[in-house]
Amino acid sequence: MINEIRTYFKSVIKEVEPDLKEHKEYYTSSNIPDSKIEDTYFLKIGNMSGQRIDNNYTATFDVTLEIWKNGDKDIITKLDKAYCNAIEIMTNLQDQRRLTQLEFMKEVSGVSIENEAIESNDNAGKFTLNFNVLVSYDTNN
Repeated sequence: MINEIRTYFKSVIKEVEPDLKEHKEYYTSSNIPDSKIEDTYFLKIGNMSGQRIDNNYTATFDVTLEIWKNGDKDIITKLDKAYCNAIEIMTNLQDQRRLTQLEFMKEVSGVSIENEAIESNDNAGKFTLNFNVLVSYDTNN
């Protein structure tokens, strides 16, 4: 189930932003060196809440996607494009036609996109996308 969430998110990210590199830590993105932060993303599958009703278990996961992009010389144009790509990632992840192909994931809800400057580099931006992911499965299987 967790693997399905991670695999689904990574496939949509690569579809929209094929040059992004994954920061492969489990809990934190705070240890990415400044020299490697450009065009990087970090995916965190966070807290879960769930309940069982009869033979069906339903759970909601908090998922956070952080994306770092550099504006270089044309900061406004490049960071505007990065923001548009963040919106496209959020939109594509919520596409119900894609989700019907999956075993456990039933819904992805985009909660917010936070856009902020990186303190150590005023030409770079960090986009934090927050999601709720609904999974469901039959406990008899």
